[in-house]
Amino acid sequence: ATDAGSGVAAFDVDTKVGTAPRTRWRAGMPPGGRDGASASGTGLLYVPPGRTVSFWVRARDRAGNVSRWSGPHTTYVPPDARRLQPLRRLLFLN
Repeated sequence: ATDAGSGVAAFDVDTKVGTAPRTRWRAGMPPGGRDGASASGTGLLYVPPGRTVSFWVRARDRAGNVSRWSGPHTTYVPPDARRLQPLRRLLFLN
């Protein structure tokens, strides 16, 4: 994203895995890096092997303006794909 005025403050990211409904994955995610008026970010999204994932992204600036959604951007996760970081346990907090 680029904003020479107030600057990019955050990103919203929606995802859709396979035939599941489109859902909000990240809301108000701050940029991971900046270069002048440009900002970018990354995140890890685990997708089951053999599935297609689509995602949409929009930027928010510090003045409260919201861009149009960019996407869908689609990629396929091959059936033989392995996780980079295995999930060892879940912690549930009440």
